[in-house]
Amino acid sequence: MAGMTDAAAFECRAGWRGLIVQAAAEVAAMPDLWRVRIVGGKEKMGSLILFIYCDGQRPIDLVDCLCEAYRKKSITVCEECGAPGRLRMGVVAATRCEQHADFVAPFRDDDGEIIDLPPTGGPIWRDGHKGRYSPSVE
Repeated sequence: MAGMTDAAAFECRAGWRGLIVQAAAEVAAMPDLWRVRIVGGKEKMGSLILFIYCDGQRPIDLVDCLCEAYRKKSITVCEECGAPGRLRMGVVAATRCEQHADFVAPFRDDDGEIIDLPPTGGPIWRDGHKGRYSPSVE
């Protein structure tokens, strides 16, 4: 697939395949001189983390913004089936639709209150405020 290396490896469920295909199309549209390719991705804390490699010159912020945009999109798509979903907090953090929500059960008291778990900066709550990760995580 254009925009992706032949050996690209993904550690996530099939529901995010559409997001990966969309991201690969955006990468393929970037100028060839940047030599940007998706080399893989994984699920982490309920969201899709893309790994993008670049062998040429490129604006790093553009690729970082692309990765963050798809990470944010992924917390609205069920990782299992691709239907609309949300971040669910239970025995693990996972993005699931109503049909696949039981994967995460039993749910924590803050399920539905935390809407995003970005890699840095702490959790984002439904009311818009940011929480704090423990010092060992930040």
